[in-house]
Formats: sequence, C-alpha cells, structure tokens
Amino acid sequence: MSIATITIDAWVCDCCGHQWRIVSRENVPKRCSRCKSRTWNRSAQPKVPFSLNAETISRIADGLRHRAARRREAAEERVLARLRR
Repeated sequence: MSIATITIDAWVCDCCGHQWRIVSRENVPKRCSRCKSRTWNRSAQPKVPFSLNAETISRIADGLRHRAARRREAAEERVLARLRR
C-alpha cells in the first residue's frame, strides 16, 4: 500500500476562506456557497496612504468657509423675506 498526493483545483472565497471544487472553469460561481457573498472572488481593495499637506488643508478650509458663508446668506434672505410679508 502506498500514499499518493492528489492536487485538485478549487475556488477559494476571499471573504470567508471557504474552498470548493471547480466543476467548470467557464462557469464562475456567482456567490460563495458558505457565506453567500457575491464578492467572494474580489480581494479587498488596498488602502491608499493618506496625507494632507498645508495646501490641501487650506483648500479644504476655504471650501468650508465658503459653504458656511452661503448658508448664512441664504438664512438671512429667508428672514428678510419673512419680514417683508
């Protein structure tokens, strides 16, 4: 009696790690049979390093100030419209 190693191809879920035998390479499963994830064959998106420099911070702050000013102007216009009635 001898021992043989058999290698088979299998689908592997990136979400839960479940493995199952490939029946047909043309028919890729739509979801994992264990966790039912439809994104079973899409690996997680790598996170992009995020850094803010002084220019980016000032642009964000300017945008927020501009938005706040527009909201104040709109509120003032509403108050004036009510007073005119």
